[in-house]
Amino acid sequence: MRKFRLLLTMFIVSVCAVQRAWAQDEQTITVSIKESGGLATEIFAAQAANSWTQTLTTVVHLTVSSGELNDADWTTLKSMTALKTLNLSGTSNKVIPASQFNNKCPNLETIVFPSGLEEIGGSAFYDKSKLKTAVLPSTLKTLGSAAFQGCRVLDNIGESFPSGVKVIPNGCFRYCEKLTFTIPEGVTGIGNDAFDRCYQFSSTLPLTLKSIGVRAFEGCSMQDLDLVLYDGITISESAFNGCKMKSISFPRTYTSVSNSPLSSCTNLTDVTFLSPTILDRGSSLSLPNNSNITIHVPDYLVNTYKADTYFYKYNIVGIDITQYDVVWPLDYSLDLNSYIRMAGEPKIRVGHNVNLTINGTDAQKFKDVTLWGHSMYSSADNYHYKNWAQVLSTCDNVTVTGDV
Repeated sequence: MRKFRLLLTMFIVSVCAVQRAWAQDEQTITVSIKESGGLATEIFAAQAANSWTQTLTTVVHLTVSSGELNDADWTTLKSMTALKTLNLSGTSNKVIPASQFNNKCPNLETIVFPSGLEEIGGSAFYDKSKLKTAVLPSTLKTLGSAAFQGCRVLDNIGESFPSGVKVIPNGCFRYCEKLTFTIPEGVTGIGNDAFDRCYQFSSTLPLTLKSIGVRAFEGCSMQDLDLVLYDGITISESAFNGCKMKSISFPRTYTSVSNSPLSSCTNLTDVTFLSPTILDRGSSLSLPNNSNITIHVPDYLVNTYKADTYFYKYNIVGIDITQYDVVWPLDYSLDLNSYIRMAGEPKIRVGHNVNLTINGTDAQKFKDVTLWGHSMYSSADNYHYKNWAQVLSTCDNVTVTGDV
């Protein structure tokens, strides 16, 4: 009987030890920072109240319900190697420091940001390979370079991207293989490698977007989109390399291309170039060598594209330019021969050192014509002009109904 009681006592002690160990393995703690710099003290006090060993390395779920973290508190967080969930929604902090969790807190899965957060520093969550949820607050204004780079399972940053963020910087979401969201109106720039190797990422592009960096969308999905780029946008090297979209439209202001923005886009079947002159340096497009691709261009340029040594192998289809009430920028010389006219009464801007040549006898009308030139300052406080745009014509039936 004594032996049985001894065994029972040993079993109960063992179970209690296992329960205590399990409790420490899954420690869930809520603290309030009464004084900045006191996070560690508050955690130790909570552990003592639960008869847990006082150590930072056993906390798994931490909520900071109030207060403001300072440098000492951010350092405390770096020591919490078991941390899976960090809820800072109750704190008043405006900034997550740069590189805060870089090479720290390797098990972090969920971060809840301060409700008034305005900035996430560069590389703050760099290579957090287990991070799945990081809902960005609506108050956010600035994301640092590589802020979430390498967060390979990150798939939730919230239902909408913060409207205050105007630039998605270099490498911000690079290698976030599960991530997708819609880039909102208001975003003006997407940096180099911003979404590089985000294999599931697919988004329309906002009207406000003005620049797309090197490899910005390399390897992204984009496959369910008719991708439209807007006036004034600049597109860097390999911007869409390997994307799976089927259709893409370039604006009238995109008159020159370099550095293969469309290389390895093997799903492409439909491409639109609204440039009023044949796209310069077409060989740098790296379009798939696929005769099934249809290229849409202004109707008066169809024969020019068909005769081009690069574009001839594609199916060239004309666009009626009269549907657009815009100014057409002639940044490269244009020859309207006897068989070619710009339809309707287009508004044109002829760039400096550019010739618009009109031959033949058929009428050509323009609404407004702007001619650009370079100016040179003289000692007599006068401007002398050189490199003017020129309109050269053998046709005596060219009229301008608006302004020159």
